[in-house]
Amino acid sequence: MERLQTNRQKQAAASKNKLVAAAMELFNEKGYEQTTVQDICKLAGLSVGVFYHYFPSKSDVLQTVRLRKNEKLLDYIRTKSCSRKHTEAILELFGFVVRQQSDGPFDLVRNSFATAAHQGFQLDEDLLNLCAQVIESAQMAGELTDKLSTETICRDLLTASRGFVYHWCECGGAFNLETEHKSYLRRLLQAYI
Repeated sequence: MERLQTNRQKQAAASKNKLVAAAMELFNEKGYEQTTVQDICKLAGLSVGVFYHYFPSKSDVLQTVRLRKNEKLLDYIRTKSCSRKHTEAILELFGFVVRQQSDGPFDLVRNSFATAAHQGFQLDEDLLNLCAQVIESAQMAGELTDKLSTETICRDLLTASRGFVYHWCECGGAFNLETEHKSYLRRLLQAYI
């Protein structure tokens, strides 16, 4: 039986959601560096004390913004994916991952990666599970090798895709991320056939 939330729990969730939404809007509009905790609180209509109740720092709210983007990504994949072959589904899935990670102004993407690299990446379990399901299915269909574990291939591809976005950041966004990543991933998948 699902437990009902109390009014206090609902209010707490709403306050946290307001802070995350305000942070996302300001990071996209002004950039991460130019946004202050006070700016976030002002837009959310909440006090700085409430902010620090939910987030120890501005970089922690950025991590939550990244996880929320992953949730949107998963929803999009579940409802709009149209791949026919497993390898196409893998390219599509990781294309979505790259688009989601690079969504927003370049400054925000660069700072998001810098913050995550400093704190350690937190991979969303739902994203990992979805990747693993697609890869395992490809292995069972004979499209990918079964000599490596599903988890190994999944982590390799996630690491490579995130690394590619990081490389794009290092190059100052000087090339078409989606096109170049898809070509890169096609080459990489050859190692797993």
